[in-house]
Amino acid sequence: MIDPDFIHSKKEYYDYCNELFNAHRGAMHWLVKNKILDIPNTYNAVETEFNVGYAPLRPSYLDIFSYKDNNQFLGLIAKELDLTYCAVSLHIQQYGKTVPPHVDRNTVFLQSLPNYVLQTKNYTDIRRFIYAVEDQECGHFFGFGTESVEWKKGDFIEFPFYVPHATANSSTIPRPLLLIVGI
Repeated sequence: MIDPDFIHSKKEYYDYCNELFNAHRGAMHWLVKNKILDIPNTYNAVETEFNVGYAPLRPSYLDIFSYKDNNQFLGLIAKELDLTYCAVSLHIQQYGKTVPPHVDRNTVFLQSLPNYVLQTKNYTDIRRFIYAVEDQECGHFFGFGTESVEWKKGDFIEFPFYVPHATANSSTIPRPLLLIVGI
């Protein structure tokens, strides 16, 4: 069962994620598939508040746009990844910006789920992905645990929800990625 109140207890949630992370064996991320998608223009997305896990961040680290009102695009992503429900946001990291290691609580997504899903699923059913909107450029970094990832346009890369992740852009080119959470 997914208890939405649990995610409001930051210490308990992060202790739970840390326990899962420490017990994790194997890769911290893996390529699911590569498929080039038409990404809706960001003007069709809604700018969102920066709501990250336990990292003390401010909105200036990333420009984040949610596709929460684009049911057609959400349906396409859900179908591609065999998800029943998903949330998708475009993260544009400007050059010279970093996001320190953190774990996301996925609060908005979990609160949007119907009660029957919360009652029949577990936290370990949550799936997280990044989608490469463009090829990786020299200076674009995304790391999971102690692993850095390489990507090319169209890559869907999955990682466990409890794995700390971080990003940096030391290039001169903004770095766009879709972040996807689903169940």
